[in-house]
Amino acid sequence: MGGDTGEGEFKGTTMIPIVSIVGKSNSGKTTLIEKVIPFLTKKGYRIATIKHCAHGFEMDKEGKDTWKHKKAGAKAIVAVSDKKLALITDITPSRTLPPRGGGKGGGDRLKLEEIRERFIDDVDLIIAEGYKTERYQKIEVIRNGNSKKLLCTRDDNLIAVASDKKGGRGDFLLKGVPLIDINKPKDVARFIENRFLKNKKRPSIRKEKAYLFVNGRRLIIKPFVQEWFAKSIKAMVSTLRGGEKPKRIDISIED
Repeated sequence: MGGDTGEGEFKGTTMIPIVSIVGKSNSGKTTLIEKVIPFLTKKGYRIATIKHCAHGFEMDKEGKDTWKHKKAGAKAIVAVSDKKLALITDITPSRTLPPRGGGKGGGDRLKLEEIRERFIDDVDLIIAEGYKTERYQKIEVIRNGNSKKLLCTRDDNLIAVASDKKGGRGDFLLKGVPLIDINKPKDVARFIENRFLKNKKRPSIRKEKAYLFVNGRRLIIKPFVQEWFAKSIKAMVSTLRGGEKPKRIDISIED
């Protein structure tokens, strides 16, 4: 299966690459990410992380102003200081994932691509913790006493294994998949840099040309579709009297 670095998903656009750090619970995924990030940021790379919280989370404390805003019914709250901005918003995924453990029906978790497109910009790399079922390239963490077998294979876009196990026979070794000492996070950071960052063009901040809302919900439109959409509408409007040089066009259609 061909690996997806998250770059060049469509001609003329550089997407922010995504690498997932996967592994069983308590394998050390968070600790590894925590140790890898400083090596990359010291080299000037801009890093974002995505962590899926299976049991939910709360960013605000009961009684605080933003908590009161949310309790009052606000769908999105933005808290801003001189150096930070936090967004708390209700989400509705545009696609669903299969439920954990298989079976019928779908889940309601946002896919990594959706999170990247909706909420993340102006970074060089996204490091996700978990998301082993998605198509992005993965580094699996496996430790002695925690697991004996890998969760992923090369068909799952596994590109490396970070472990404290020694080389040799074992289910955690795959041909063509490098084994990196998890106790040497600098080596893991160097692998990530060479694979995703070195000599790569930085993704630029995109200015969206078109927005599409259906029943009050904004849909994700890929940049090349935005270009086509914007050019087509502008071409039609420019043929109308008064629409010769449109700068902004708002369309509302009700059924």
